[in-house]
Amino acid sequence: FETACRAIEYNSPLARATTLLVDLEDVGNVVEICQITSMNFRTVKVAGGLRDTIRQDGMLRWESELYHKHAAWRNAEGQTNGSSQQLPSNELSYGSSVTSNDAIDTCYSLIFYHLENLLHNNRPLADSMVSACAAVQDKLFLTRLFIFLLESSNIDTLLRIDSSEAESFLKKQNNADLICRYYSVQGKHLEGGRVAYERACSPQSIPLGQRIEWLTRAQTCFRTAQKSQRRS
Repeated sequence: FETACRAIEYNSPLARATTLLVDLEDVGNVVEICQITSMNFRTVKVAGGLRDTIRQDGMLRWESELYHKHAAWRNAEGQTNGSSQQLPSNELSYGSSVTSNDAIDTCYSLIFYHLENLLHNNRPLADSMVSACAAVQDKLFLTRLFIFLLESSNIDTLLRIDSSEAESFLKKQNNADLICRYYSVQGKHLEGGRVAYERACSPQSIPLGQRIEWLTRAQTCFRTAQKSQRRS
């Protein structure tokens, strides 16, 4: 979370807003404000290829403060160093040639920074924030969300997200156990049984014991799916 920590340390307006909203337990608006901000930095197609939309009219003041040290920080550092002379602001900035990807990373990183803290300290609020994240239509953001949950060992949280994007992401991981668990959590036992059966019959070199385990798992899934069908 280096990007988020830097934004918080140097008092970025967006970082301040997200911290305040989390303190108010308004996690839905944390996600929304970061998403709205990130949308200002999408790229557009032009004759020469892609161009950052924000570059059409130059860098805006609020954009600069999203990454760069505020004047107050620069003055404080100058006094600490025993020098009242100001260096050019771009020499004291974090990335004087900020790109759209830098901006989007900052927006996403702030969401995941707060989400990580809530997952450890306030599970109900974290679940609300995950629901707000999962409702976002931005595929780039959803992929980053799924990667974050997977790499931060919050797999159970990831498996509870009911969306075609989550299912597609998990399929791409080439992990039969993971996608099978996802189908089980989502109540899609027939699909889970198919995954387990295909794994058991895989032409790859798999120990006999593991094949038997996968066949047993497939049988359990199919039986559960059959029982669910009867109830309906």
